[in-house]
Amino acid sequence: MAPTVPPVPSVPPVAPSLVPSPLHSLIPSPPTAPSSLMDGTSLLSTLTQSGAALAAIIAGLLIARLVALVGERHALERRIRELIEIRDERENDRARAKQAILDDAGWRFINNVENDLIAAGGVGDVKDFSQHYPAGFSEDELRPYFDKLVAKISELKEAIEFDRLCAERPDDWDELLASLPVRFPDLIDRHRVEGLVNAAAKSWPQPPMVGWMRYETYTAVVNLPSPADATHQAARMGIDAANRRQLQKDEADAEAALVVAELELTHAKKALGSVSRPEGLGLAMSVVIGIAIAGIVLPLLRMTFGPPQLSISERTIFAGLFVASLVAFFVYLWIEMRRITRPVDQLSNSES
Repeated sequence: MAPTVPPVPSVPPVAPSLVPSPLHSLIPSPPTAPSSLMDGTSLLSTLTQSGAALAAIIAGLLIARLVALVGERHALERRIRELIEIRDERENDRARAKQAILDDAGWRFINNVENDLIAAGGVGDVKDFSQHYPAGFSEDELRPYFDKLVAKISELKEAIEFDRLCAERPDDWDELLASLPVRFPDLIDRHRVEGLVNAAAKSWPQPPMVGWMRYETYTAVVNLPSPADATHQAARMGIDAANRRQLQKDEADAEAALVVAELELTHAKKALGSVSRPEGLGLAMSVVIGIAIAGIVLPLLRMTFGPPQLSISERTIFAGLFVASLVAFFVYLWIEMRRITRPVDQLSNSES
């Protein structure tokens, strides 16, 4: 039996173009169509880091400025509180100076009207003595001094029983005269009582000749310069023209000091208002927020929730946002540089 020969497998025909040849490697392959999508993770990460750096620079400048503004505001608030206290002290000084001048005018007024008021029995109104008003002072300002004088005279009238003394002459005239220095040791009060006794004696019936001569002698003594009259004269001359000029000077000085304190307080309040509304702070906040949104928030959201591939339009949008953030950053620096280097005259005009 003859041995069997296995069949030879048939080889499919090979196309001539697919047969490798030494020249095939020299023929360029046809170009493949470019893909519109690419991995954008690296681009977005770079944009996020760059945007964070820009935002950090402006935020650092902003925080430094805020710290300086807070310190300046606290200093101005302390200064305003000090100026308010100084202003109140100056107002008190002016009020005391005005009161001293008014007291001087009131004292001169009651000295001028005292004898006439006592001669009238202590009855009258301030309007009845308008001819004695010191220059520059009104009835309302002088009335308190007049009322005090009337009250004092009424007190003395009760002490000597003025109404009964007007009705009848006392039996012991010598005893009445001798009791006055003891009952009224104050010279001014004794002078006023002597005037009241003199006023009461005018209503007495005609006394006997001896008694009348004694009364005339007494009234003559009353009308002569006495220690009480000298005291009155010294009191009236206590604040003379030179002292009144000094009081007026004190009032003018207090008024000027008050004006200066008010001016300083106004300037301090104006400076506090400027610190409360700092120039350029809103622009810095807007730039920081814009860079944070365009350069940090949007790329992070895209990397977190979007596919890793970016289209050409998306790459263009993110690159454009970063460029816009960069432009805003340099514009902000340019504005701040202009603000720092502007001339003094423009600074004064802008703050006026």
